[in-house]
Amino acid sequence: MSDRPDGPGEPSSSETSQKAGPSLTELVPVILQSVVALLAGKVRLAEREISRDLASIRAAAWLIAVSVVLFVLALGLASVGAALLLGRWLESPAGGWLLIAVVYLVVGLVAVAVARSRMKNFGGLLRETRADLKRDAEWLKDLS
Repeated sequence: MSDRPDGPGEPSSSETSQKAGPSLTELVPVILQSVVALLAGKVRLAEREISRDLASIRAAAWLIAVSVVLFVLALGLASVGAALLLGRWLESPAGGWLLIAVVYLVVGLVAVAVARSRMKNFGGLLRETRADLKRDAEWLKDLS
């Protein structure tokens, strides 16, 4: 027999402890560094996405603004043309302008009525969030 406690081909006790791997105290910092690196990558990705999305929103907002300006100009010119045509038909230039003004007044009043009814049904800003916070506050009071 051999003087070694381990048999031939079997690793020694020092080799076995080395193969067991790092301890938990050695793994925790490595895991934390990995999680921090993962989260930092996610934050960088989110920053890039937000930047790209804001650029798209900015471009769309400019296009909408230009469209609104052009729409208002077209509506104004169409109104002038309609007023002139109606003035000829009514044989009164002022009558054409007055008729166009009445049409705008009626459309504006309808818009105000619709907006007013929607505001009555609105219920306030962040209604669900405020209710949730109120429930949380009551829950905290009950804990004490």
